Amino acid sequence: MLKTFFSLLILLVAAIVGGTKAYIDDQLQHELAHYLSKRFPQNHIHYQQASLSILGAVTLQNITMQTAQIPNLQIKSVTLQQAYRFYDPKNLPDTINIKINRLTFPINEQAAEPPFFINALGYQNYYVTTRDLRQLGYLQLQTNINLQLQQHDGQFQLVANIDGDSFGKLKLNFSGERFTTLQNWSNLALSHADIQYMNTAFIERILLFLAQRQKIPVTTLKQHLATKIKQDLQQSGLTLPATLIPTLQNFIQKPNNLNVTVSPQPPIILEQFNQLSPQSLINRLKLQVTATKQDI
Repeated sequence: MLKTFFSLLILLVAAIVGGTKAYIDDQLQHELAHYLSKRFPQNHIHYQQASLSILGAVTLQNITMQTAQIPNLQIKSVTLQQAYRFYDPKNLPDTINIKINRLTFPINEQAAEPPFFINALGYQNYYVTTRDLRQLGYLQLQTNINLQLQQHDGQFQLVANIDGDSFGKLKLNFSGERFTTLQNWSNLALSHADIQYMNTAFIERILLFLAQRQKIPVTTLKQHLATKIKQDLQQSGLTLPATLIPTLQNFIQKPNNLNVTVSPQPPIILEQFNQLSPQSLINRLKLQVTATKQDI
């Protein structure tokens, strides 16, 4: 009898929890649909399902977006952990964790002309169009993204891991003074940034394609490109980190991992990037560029 009672009790609790979750999921569907149509009326954002887990994670599945820049962006799922922390829309919570699974959009078939500055700097022979990418078999970009923001003791740290599959991997690590809203993001104070790119044969394929287009050996193309970059940087009149030119030359010869690090002290306000001269900005950021072989 007691065993039967507990079995019924468990079934009852499961039914209540399941029914409550189904009701919450249905309400979530309506609320999100209303918010997205009101907040982004021009972007045509649609999703197949929205759900809320017992631990407070909101997941949207099978999302499609139509924008002027990207006409057919698709996302398998987006999960926002501990969504209840966003109860106050005016203030960001101390921890934000977002996982984007299989963000996909097609590579445009139309080949745009090189931008003016590419021609002006003499790099038109090294310019790759989206049509070129498609010719190499890159028909779409598919990526998985993990974003994590943590804030404590007056500081923030934002880490983004972006796995672009055949395009390579990118890790972004930013830190600085704590902020509570994104409305005035240009006032964000940055104290450190580390950008790491891990090549997965993408750069080699591009360089080989450029060499074949110019009908020269790939070793010759690499040498020409490395020499041009060196000459342009030396003639720029800027005082650059001593390791910058050899690092870029080595990366062209043997593409692997490329790290760009800045550590401004005191922290720099983002809007100051447009206010400082190039040399002042380089000095203030304490720019460092290195090449490594470690995985990221």
